[in-house]
Amino acid sequence: MTQNIVLAGAVSIGADVVSAYEGRLSPEYVLETDPQIYIATGAPNLSPDTSLIVGGGVSKETALASLRNVVFNSIRRNLTAVSERRAFGISHQVSISALNVLIFECFAKWAHPEIFADIDPNATLAEINRRFLAVPIEGTFWVGLDDEMTKIEPVAQ
Repeated sequence: MTQNIVLAGAVSIGADVVSAYEGRLSPEYVLETDPQIYIATGAPNLSPDTSLIVGGGVSKETALASLRNVVFNSIRRNLTAVSERRAFGISHQVSISALNVLIFECFAKWAHPEIFADIDPNATLAEINRRFLAVPIEGTFWVGLDDEMTKIEPVAQ
Protein backbone atom coordinates (compact mmCIF):
# COMPACT_ATOMS: atom_id res chain seq x y z
CA MET A 1 0.00 0.00 0.00
CA THR A 2 2.97 2.31 0.57
CA GLN A 3 3.61 2.50 -3.18
CA ASN A 4 -0.02 3.41 -3.82
CA ILE A 5 0.17 6.19 -1.23
CA VAL A 6 3.35 7.59 -2.80
CA LEU A 7 1.82 7.44 -6.30
CA ALA A 8 -1.08 9.51 -4.97
CA GLY A 9 1.34 12.21 -3.82
CA ALA A 10 1.34 11.42 -0.11
CA VAL A 11 3.84 10.01 2.38
CA SER A 12 3.48 6.66 4.13
CA ILE A 13 4.70 6.64 7.73
CA GLY A 14 5.58 2.97 7.26
CA ALA A 15 7.79 3.43 4.20
CA ASP A 16 11.05 3.48 6.14
CA VAL A 17 10.17 0.83 8.73
CA VAL A 18 8.29 -1.86 6.79
CA SER A 19 10.59 -3.57 4.32
CA ALA A 20 8.23 -6.20 2.93
CA TYR A 21 4.86 -6.07 1.17
CA GLU A 22 3.12 -5.86 4.51
CA GLY A 23 4.06 -5.26 8.10
CA ARG A 24 2.92 -3.92 11.41
CA LEU A 25 3.68 -0.58 12.99
CA SER A 26 3.70 -0.37 16.76
CA PRO A 27 0.99 1.81 18.30
CA GLU A 28 3.72 3.92 19.91
CA TYR A 29 5.34 4.57 16.53
CA VAL A 30 2.03 5.56 14.95
CA LEU A 31 1.19 7.89 17.86
CA GLU A 32 4.64 9.47 17.79
CA THR A 33 4.51 9.97 14.02
CA ASP A 34 0.91 11.29 14.24
CA PRO A 35 0.00 11.10 10.53
CA GLN A 36 -2.13 13.82 8.96
CA ILE A 37 -4.32 11.13 7.40
CA TYR A 38 -5.11 7.66 8.75
CA ILE A 39 -6.08 4.94 6.27
CA ALA A 40 -7.16 1.48 7.41
CA THR A 41 -7.59 -1.55 5.17
CA GLY A 42 -10.34 -4.08 5.53
CA ALA A 43 -12.49 -6.74 3.93
CA PRO A 44 -16.09 -7.94 4.11
CA ASN A 45 -15.36 -11.15 6.01
CA LEU A 46 -13.40 -9.81 9.00
CA SER A 47 -14.54 -9.56 12.61
CA PRO A 48 -16.81 -6.54 13.03
CA ASP A 49 -15.60 -6.18 16.63
CA THR A 50 -12.01 -5.34 15.72
CA SER A 51 -11.75 -4.80 11.96
CA LEU A 52 -12.77 -2.54 9.12
CA ILE A 53 -15.65 -4.09 7.20
CA VAL A 54 -15.68 -2.92 3.57
CA GLY A 55 -16.14 -4.58 0.20
CA GLY A 56 -18.74 -6.20 -2.01
CA GLY A 57 -22.19 -6.36 -0.47
CA VAL A 58 -21.22 -4.17 2.49
CA SER A 59 -23.55 -1.25 3.21
CA LYS A 60 -22.33 2.27 3.81
CA GLU A 61 -23.75 2.11 7.34
CA THR A 62 -21.85 -1.10 8.18
CA ALA A 63 -18.60 0.25 6.73
CA LEU A 64 -18.90 3.55 8.59
CA ALA A 65 -19.79 1.86 11.89
CA SER A 66 -16.77 -0.42 11.58
CA LEU A 67 -14.44 2.50 10.75
CA ARG A 68 -15.73 4.38 13.78
CA ASN A 69 -15.15 1.29 15.92
CA VAL A 70 -11.60 0.85 14.59
CA VAL A 71 -10.53 4.45 15.19
CA PHE A 72 -12.50 5.50 18.27
CA ASN A 73 -12.31 2.30 20.35
CA SER A 74 -8.55 2.08 20.29
CA ILE A 75 -5.42 4.13 20.85
CA ARG A 76 -5.99 5.55 17.34
CA ARG A 77 -8.52 7.96 18.85
CA ASN A 78 -5.52 10.03 19.99
CA LEU A 79 -4.33 10.69 16.43
CA THR A 80 -4.74 14.17 14.98
CA ALA A 81 -6.09 12.58 11.80
CA VAL A 82 -8.93 11.03 13.79
CA SER A 83 -9.77 14.16 15.78
CA GLU A 84 -9.81 16.15 12.53
CA ARG A 85 -11.99 13.48 10.86
CA ARG A 86 -9.34 12.61 8.29
CA ALA A 87 -9.54 8.87 8.96
CA PHE A 88 -10.52 6.59 6.11
CA GLY A 89 -10.78 2.96 5.17
CA ILE A 90 -10.35 1.03 1.94
CA SER A 91 -11.04 -2.45 0.66
CA HIS A 92 -7.86 -4.52 0.61
CA GLN A 93 -9.25 -6.61 -2.26
CA VAL A 94 -9.82 -3.57 -4.47
CA SER A 95 -6.39 -2.16 -3.62
CA ILE A 96 -4.65 -5.28 -4.97
CA SER A 97 -6.87 -5.77 -8.02
CA ALA A 98 -7.12 -4.32 -11.51
CA LEU A 99 -9.58 -1.83 -9.99
CA ASN A 100 -6.88 -0.22 -7.84
CA VAL A 101 -7.28 2.98 -9.86
CA LEU A 102 -10.26 3.58 -7.56
CA ILE A 103 -7.98 3.43 -4.52
CA PHE A 104 -5.45 5.76 -6.18
CA GLU A 105 -8.28 8.24 -6.71
CA CYS A 106 -9.32 7.98 -3.05
CA PHE A 107 -5.76 8.44 -1.81
CA ALA A 108 -5.19 11.46 -4.06
CA LYS A 109 -8.46 13.08 -3.04
CA TRP A 110 -7.88 12.45 0.67
CA ALA A 111 -4.25 13.61 0.60
CA HIS A 112 -4.82 16.66 -1.60
CA PRO A 113 -8.54 17.55 -1.59
CA GLU A 114 -7.91 21.04 -2.95
CA ILE A 115 -5.98 19.72 -5.97
CA PHE A 116 -8.17 16.71 -6.71
CA ALA A 117 -11.61 18.17 -6.01
CA ASP A 118 -12.75 17.08 -9.48
CA ILE A 119 -11.83 13.42 -8.98
CA ASP A 120 -14.80 11.21 -8.13
CA PRO A 121 -14.09 7.53 -7.39
CA ASN A 122 -17.84 6.86 -7.32
CA ALA A 123 -18.18 8.17 -10.87
CA THR A 124 -15.19 6.08 -11.96
CA LEU A 125 -16.70 2.95 -10.42
CA ALA A 126 -20.07 3.71 -12.04
CA GLU A 127 -18.36 4.05 -15.42
CA ILE A 128 -16.43 0.79 -14.94
CA ASN A 129 -19.69 -0.94 -14.01
CA ARG A 130 -21.56 0.56 -16.97
CA ARG A 131 -18.91 0.06 -19.67
CA PHE A 132 -16.97 -3.03 -18.71
CA LEU A 133 -18.82 -5.34 -16.33
CA ALA A 134 -21.75 -7.65 -17.08
CA VAL A 135 -22.44 -7.87 -13.34
CA PRO A 136 -21.90 -4.54 -11.56
CA ILE A 137 -19.73 -4.38 -8.46
CA GLU A 138 -21.84 -3.17 -5.57
CA GLY A 139 -20.89 -2.39 -1.99
CA THR A 140 -18.80 0.07 -0.04
CA PHE A 141 -15.13 -0.09 -1.01
CA TRP A 142 -13.94 3.08 0.74
CA VAL A 143 -15.26 5.03 3.67
CA GLY A 144 -14.35 8.14 5.64
CA LEU A 145 -15.40 9.62 8.96
CA ASP A 146 -16.53 12.80 7.22
CA ASP A 147 -16.54 11.95 3.57
CA GLU A 148 -18.94 12.53 0.71
CA MET A 149 -17.24 9.86 -1.43
CA THR A 150 -18.49 6.95 0.66
CA LYS A 151 -21.87 6.32 -0.90
CA ILE A 152 -21.95 3.96 -3.85
CA GLU A 153 -25.10 4.53 -5.82
CA PRO A 154 -26.69 1.60 -7.67
CA VAL A 155 -25.85 1.52 -11.36
CA ALA A 156 -28.71 1.92 -13.83
CA GLN A 157 -28.66 -0.87 -16.41
